[in-house]
Amino acid sequence: MLKTKHTHRAQRYKRTLLATCIAASLPTAYAQEAGDSSGIEVIQVRGIKYSQADSINTKRFADSVVDGISAEDIGKLPDVTISDSLQRISGVQIRRTAGEGGQVNIRGLPQVSTTLNGEQFLTANSIFSVQPDFRDIPSSLFAGADVYKSSTASLLEGGISGSIDLKTRRPFDLDEGYTFAFAAEGTRGSETGGTNPSLNGLFGWNNDRMGLIVAASYSDATLLDAQTRPVSTQAWADDTMVPFDVNGDGTIDDGELAPLDLDGDGNLDETFLLPTRIEARNRQVDRERFGFNSSFQLKISDAWTMTSDIFYTDMGEEETYQGVEIRNNAGNQPAAGVYGNLIGVRDTGASASGVDLPGNFQTISGATFTDPLTHSMFTQAFVRDMDSTNANIKFDYDNGGNLTGSFRYIYGEANWERYRDSIDHEYWVRDSLTTDYPNDGIDGNVLRNPNPAQTTLEPVVHWGESPSVENLWVASEPANVAMKTAWGDLQEAEGEVSALRADGNYAFDEGFVTSIDFGVRSGQRDVTYNESLLVSPFTRTADTDRAPAPLDADGNPLWENGDEVTYWARWRAADVNHPADGRTLMPYRTLEDVANAGFPIVSGTDLPLSGATGFLSVDPSVFINDREKFHTWWGDGVSASYAKNPGNSYRVKLDTLSAYAQVNFSGELGDMLYTGNLGARVVKTDLSIYQNITDGSASTELSPTGAGFAGIPQRIVGVQHTERSITDVLPSLNIALQATSDIIVRFAYSQTMAPLDLNQWGGGRNISIGNGYPDELTNPVPNNGLGATSANQGGNPDLNMWDSTNTDVSVEWYANPTTLASIGFFYMDIASFVGSDTIIDRTIADGDGVVRGRPVPLTTPVQGDGATIKGVEVGLKHGFDYLPGFWGDFGVDANYTYSPSTSGTDEATQEDLPFVDSSKNQANLVLWFENEEGLQGRIAYNYRSERNAGERGNNQTTRLYQKAVSYVDASVSYDITDYSTVYLNISNLTDEQEDYYYSFEDNYGGTRLFERRATLGARFRF
Repeated sequence: MLKTKHTHRAQRYKRTLLATCIAASLPTAYAQEAGDSSGIEVIQVRGIKYSQADSINTKRFADSVVDGISAEDIGKLPDVTISDSLQRISGVQIRRTAGEGGQVNIRGLPQVSTTLNGEQFLTANSIFSVQPDFRDIPSSLFAGADVYKSSTASLLEGGISGSIDLKTRRPFDLDEGYTFAFAAEGTRGSETGGTNPSLNGLFGWNNDRMGLIVAASYSDATLLDAQTRPVSTQAWADDTMVPFDVNGDGTIDDGELAPLDLDGDGNLDETFLLPTRIEARNRQVDRERFGFNSSFQLKISDAWTMTSDIFYTDMGEEETYQGVEIRNNAGNQPAAGVYGNLIGVRDTGASASGVDLPGNFQTISGATFTDPLTHSMFTQAFVRDMDSTNANIKFDYDNGGNLTGSFRYIYGEANWERYRDSIDHEYWVRDSLTTDYPNDGIDGNVLRNPNPAQTTLEPVVHWGESPSVENLWVASEPANVAMKTAWGDLQEAEGEVSALRADGNYAFDEGFVTSIDFGVRSGQRDVTYNESLLVSPFTRTADTDRAPAPLDADGNPLWENGDEVTYWARWRAADVNHPADGRTLMPYRTLEDVANAGFPIVSGTDLPLSGATGFLSVDPSVFINDREKFHTWWGDGVSASYAKNPGNSYRVKLDTLSAYAQVNFSGELGDMLYTGNLGARVVKTDLSIYQNITDGSASTELSPTGAGFAGIPQRIVGVQHTERSITDVLPSLNIALQATSDIIVRFAYSQTMAPLDLNQWGGGRNISIGNGYPDELTNPVPNNGLGATSANQGGNPDLNMWDSTNTDVSVEWYANPTTLASIGFFYMDIASFVGSDTIIDRTIADGDGVVRGRPVPLTTPVQGDGATIKGVEVGLKHGFDYLPGFWGDFGVDANYTYSPSTSGTDEATQEDLPFVDSSKNQANLVLWFENEEGLQGRIAYNYRSERNAGERGNNQTTRLYQKAVSYVDASVSYDITDYSTVYLNISNLTDEQEDYYYSFEDNYGGTRLFERRATLGARFRF
């Protein structure tokens, strides 16, 4: 039996009455008579109508503003991930990765608390972030989920705009005796091909004194995520002076400069937004998921019940890229002659003066890449392993008296590991500018690529919703492709969470106050994050005639002529020179050499850029199957190893002690009943933050003298340990007025808080080192040293947590058990949030460890000013039971959310900048069908307006936005017998793509292509 026990006696009668109404109105296949006075008993029913009625019931009797979803059957939510299911709830916005639902926000904010059966838990995909990401959690393990949009004192803190509680099944939820359910399915993508298997099953047993559930899920999916995007998109002013052959003698001498005048109109008062490179890549993601859940319940006595749970997930993910990058002549510099025939020039009318550039911003939709020098290919692979284990034991006390309570302990741990490997290779499309490079072990020079294309083709690139290229020469022979750069890194995170809590409720027999809730909780969260870079040692005999020895901090040479000098490098590139003698680290190679060494090469024929096919590249499977072998071969026999990168490594601990008290009340206002609660939660958070501070010199673990180059880890000059204590008092008030027998008016007020993403507190400093540092003439780095050009401070331990004051007002009309119409208004006054800014820092050391007081741009998290989000939610759930015949089997579930926000100003357009990941408009429309013969169908439409994607472009002058996007998913099932069902699900039915832009809608920012996926399966239950 599905049993629901209600704590507050004053509400028992009303809830039982509603259940009886539901039972009476639904077909006999879905319900039976209401149970005894100890609670509600209905059989374990299935179907869309029951699922909708259950969601309505959840909202109607909630103590606050709540929306929910429930599985139509054991082991079945209607989507692949639980994120996909949550997006059907008003105000919930998700982001898809490779076509599957991942990150979730509520009402435009990602600061969302997530709980499992009412308590904190860890998932591997959100181990160090606040925003939930449910890619690694199989949806089949859940019975449903509740989304709390207003807070109560008894709810856990940690969400600004709301919280999500995921619910697994418990043995006492099922019929007495044995329950068994099993499903098998196969999924096929429209582009990736092949059939991906998925299995899930549940076994349950209980005898009303003891019960056990064991559930498991396994799936293996191959997903497509193809992308075209601009690289190094810049804002260039017509009056920018660039190198130019002014006297026309065929060479560009020192001092020969000319203004750009990119469109050739003779005016120098415009600023153009244009990409200097276009990248197209195919991304394939192989995800293997396994999930396990067990629950054991025991009635120790008539008063005490024990519940224990274990929830385990494991996901392995192999993500591979192949791509091409089409370049202009000068790489990142649009020198005169690089562009010709600018296509679709448009004056935006927006002045560029706000970013110190002339005239108005001009956008273009394409251009000819005049006289290109090279194009490049790249191969990249990510290998992720992640797992999480969460355990719970809870003792509930209820002897039938006024006092009830529970004691609970939870523990969770999660691990996340990611390897990344990448290699760049390029081909030269003409030979007139082929450059000579010194080669290791050879006196003199050799051509870096002896087989240029020797072509005069000039590619014409069109970008937009359907990117394309014309006149592109493609290297068809491996000998024409030069190998350039290989690199890799490793990221690891470990997290633990634990909590001990006690909760109680005292119910009064009569009076205005119906009951009091109270409790205390002690919780801990500890996360360690480490990043390591793949580095290699290269030894040379120093030749100070070719490469003068750099000086140490005291001005002494680090080596003498003839000394053996070992330097470490992250970037193992054919054009990176060893400082000891000026020779390159590795010999020149081609893709033909890769093939001869036994590593596979492939032709990229399906890139999402029309006209770009047949590019040769290293097969990305090399980095999955032969990673170490390839590293050693590429390094010409020099082994590679991972060295910890302290600037991106940190540890953050959060210890919380909280207590709450909540008064639940009910009464009458005229002939209208009302219920509500008033309470406060006090939370004391102790932060312990460990972050590494580095300077610009090399890690002493690799180089005792601090000598290093080419992106290796930097030296730790200190570990900053910050301890802070923050106390929050979080009051809340919720009132539900029963205006009529079927209309409820709600009011909610609460103060909320949420911790930061842990890297925003703990991330250390990384310094970029190069020759082009500022102020080099007046305050130079001596003897050809490398100076600090910029720095990034990943974390700021002085930042405060997010906090907000939220108000909700809503009206809900419960016309019948399967019909709900609602409208709600919400307002969030956010007093504290986190942004990013770039400041000038004169305390940063150069590559030799010396602080010279030069101005270095430092990008760091900063405390944001106050902001607001306000909006409206409208929803309708309706079953057409009253219509005759066939039409009475239809129903609809629709909602719309309007949630504008502002967190600053877009520098280019001077318009309000919404919160990151926030969309102003969101709509869902689900049309469903279900008849008594066992046929069910559903088609779901999800719309989300443009969102702030959280990135900058164009020399930091523009912002990246995702355009409005719509997804259509569909499913149909048929009950062959009472115990077996076949079904077909189709996601992304219309092959929707995601389009991006920089500040102006025609300023191209990229395109992402997913695929249509169809799943055919069968489900059995006993």
